[in-house]
Amino acid sequence: MFTVGEIIIWLVLASALGFALGWLMREQRFRATSLTAKVPDAVAEPPGSDDEPTSPPQESVPAEEPALAKKAAPKKRAAPKKAPVRTAAPTIAPGAFPRSAAPLPGGEAPSPAHVIKGNVKSMIYHPPGGSSYSRTVAQIWFTGEDDAVAAGFRRSRR
Repeated sequence: MFTVGEIIIWLVLASALGFALGWLMREQRFRATSLTAKVPDAVAEPPGSDDEPTSPPQESVPAEEPALAKKAAPKKRAAPKKAPVRTAAPTIAPGAFPRSAAPLPGGEAPSPAHVIKGNVKSMIYHPPGGSSYSRTVAQIWFTGEDDAVAAGFRRSRR
């Protein structure tokens, strides 16, 4: 058994160790941030301003008379008609089985052709008109019963 004095000494040593480790971590973070590249302040003169020019100065070209400028200006053309913007048909994500499709969010069919709902866990498919078709949330969709059977699914008994 430990005495009260020994327990107090252990607590003081543990808190001192915690303080030292915390201080070391703070210093490590401080040094890491101080080593990042600092952006220099704006320079009063642009670099190379005291250099000799490398190319001769360009001579200014006199402007044409306004009457000649109007004649030389091309006539405005009618803007070409833009083609109507077509929205791309949504791409159907392939399912995990041959000739299957992944459902849209909420289990919706990816296209009107996909009418067979499939349950991946039970490997059962539900054709339209079945008693459980309306309450089944599809995990996978097929376009026909043949596709579902080929993928290893069986027809719902209901």
